[in-house]
Amino acid sequence: MNSKEINTKEQIIRVATELFASNGFEGTSVRDIATSAKVNLAAVNYHFKNKENLYFEVFNHCYQRMEEDILNIGKDKALNTQEFSWKVLEYFVDNGSSLLNTFRIIFSEKLSSHQKLPCISNKDEMKMGPPGKEMILEKITEDVGDGVPISGRHWAMRVIFANVFHFSLMSNIPFVKNRAEEIPFFLPNERKRSIYFLVDAVLSHLKQNISNWE
Repeated sequence: MNSKEINTKEQIIRVATELFASNGFEGTSVRDIATSAKVNLAAVNYHFKNKENLYFEVFNHCYQRMEEDILNIGKDKALNTQEFSWKVLEYFVDNGSSLLNTFRIIFSEKLSSHQKLPCISNKDEMKMGPPGKEMILEKITEDVGDGVPISGRHWAMRVIFANVFHFSLMSNIPFVKNRAEEIPFFLPNERKRSIYFLVDAVLSHLKQNISNWE
């Protein structure tokens, strides 16, 4: 694939991401995407074959971008698990449209069973998980030590990320965004305190109950 074809494919994915996020799968046609991307229908069919494949590629693109961005956040070695988790939550809140779009797609019936999602398709449980899972595990290991079995650290990663994701998703719901000042636990300082308390509780439980994971 030459550079022109790569640029065309990236342009189609970028436009499709915006349209799927705004109008959903059923409300977005291939013609809409081609028109907005300023390419012909043949180009969309050439790169993706059909709308379902393009929908999956949009998810995959969003996932990979989040993966890279979270890994970049974690490059700051001064961040412990609490601080890192808060930074990830802030990132998701700031990138709400991508988060909401990814959430819609992963729960869509339009994703065929043969399409492999990077977060859930691996048969090895230790290789499954959210974007940036390796960095989250690295931070947890730094805080609790590698004496805690990997199964326990993986559990902690899933619990912490699930709560970060939940807070982020709820914070991006239009009703909540418009009424945030009236909902105390969605105010930034309270969200941060909740995440810090959660991480502290999860890691403390992990260290105090190592035998559960042996």
